[in-house]
Order: sequence, then structure tokens, then C-alpha cells
Amino acid sequence: MVTDDHCDYLDEAGRCTIYAERHRNRECLTIEQMINMGTVPKFCLHVKDNRAYQERTDTRLYAFEIVDDQARNMYQAEIDLLKQALAAERKAAQEGKEHEH
Repeated sequence: MVTDDHCDYLDEAGRCTIYAERHRNRECLTIEQMINMGTVPKFCLHVKDNRAYQERTDTRLYAFEIVDDQARNMYQAEIDLLKQALAAERKAAQEGKEHEH
């Protein structure tokens, strides 16, 4: 059930404190659900190039709003590091599959 309550897993800057485990937590919404609800920050990589989302006027953030460039840059740097780690995981998994055959 979705309510207007903020997420208990967001820190003061609005970052998910259980991001790596979010798929195991039944309370966590999928990115699709968050996009449909309009709760994804417009600078998030999931929606930053999505013109329809960027033009929405009904978006809202429950627990935070990043208001300055320094915070936004820190958030972007964390996302970039996460993307690098995920790419490395995928590469290792792919190499593992290739060695099985």
C-alpha cells in the first residue's frame, strides 16, 4: 500500500541506504512504480533523459529535495561509482558463464 509517508531507508541527502538490497525488501517500490508515482528526482539517471517525465508537473519527493549543485554533483558521483561496480559485476558474471562452456 502506497502512502504519503516518506521512505525509512533514505538518508538526509535522499540516498537509499539499502540500495544494493532493495530487491529483497518487500517495502521497496520498483523504479517503474516510483516513476508512475512521480517520486523520482528529475536529475536521477532513470529519468533525466525522459522528456515526458521531465515535463511532468505532478512530481514530488517525500523525504528530500536536493537544492544545490554540490549535493547534486555528489549524488551523481555516487551513481557513477554504482554504475561502474554494476558493470564490473556483469562482466565478471559473463566471464564466469563463458568459462562454464
